[in-house]
Amino acid sequence: MNRNWSSLYLASKHLPLAAQQQAASALSDALERQGYTAYDPFGALPGAAYTDAVKLFVAPTSDGWTRILSEPVVLPDWLLSALSRLGTALWVALDAEALHVAVYADGQTLDPLDALAVYRRDDCNPDQLRHILAGECVDVPDEPESAQTAGIPLDALPPEMQTLAHNLNPRQVTGLFNKLMGRVTGRVDTDVDSARALLAGSGPAWNSNGGRCIRGLMACLDMPQNWRTPDFITLRDAYQLERRRQRLPDATLYPGDAEALAAVPNALDYIPVYAGRRESS
Repeated sequence: MNRNWSSLYLASKHLPLAAQQQAASALSDALERQGYTAYDPFGALPGAAYTDAVKLFVAPTSDGWTRILSEPVVLPDWLLSALSRLGTALWVALDAEALHVAVYADGQTLDPLDALAVYRRDDCNPDQLRHILAGECVDVPDEPESAQTAGIPLDALPPEMQTLAHNLNPRQVTGLFNKLMGRVTGRVDTDVDSARALLAGSGPAWNSNGGRCIRGLMACLDMPQNWRTPDFITLRDAYQLERRRQRLPDATLYPGDAEALAAVPNALDYIPVYAGRRESS
């Protein structure tokens, strides 16, 4: 499971109701200007393979913000700059346990403390925001393990299952683990609960200093409550399954599919923006 996490947020309060579509169009146009070609990986036939690909989902606007989920975690400066032509763009990332924050507006980078002041909640004072952006987040309490995005590390699975599990969402990896433990239980003296506790927590480190800072930052700003959900892989899998159900309404659901669909019931409300380019030889 990936310990990195990244999201981009576009302040959309002063944009028309079509803020989501505007954001998707701005991202597509910026990618095209940089030589990327749009492609659809969710069709009936496999899409083109690119050595350099940018994969995005634009979420429906919520509470004045439009969220963009991304893969890779680090987005190029020119893409963030292009999106900020529509409004203030906030990029937040957790790279292992390190916090990254950048703010853009009108194509330029801004000082986060000054730029985010207008979005600060009344119950968060300027000093709190300053400390959070400086990485001083010891006062942000840890959250319960049950509230974190927990999963099963890939190396906990047998070799023949690791390749299959590499790009699955947390629920599906956990399903593989459950099947494995089901085979083992009864054959050897195995404490399943202890094994599960040992293997949990392979998602983003939300209780690390960087993770606490991100949680503190989002609590300090007027962000929607679901600012970090769903994650990219969970959304991607649900979207792909919904597209398949559109083409084949009677298609068989495989193990883990029902859980993936239930994880993001509105997956088709997101707009995918996928583009790639081949590196010149």
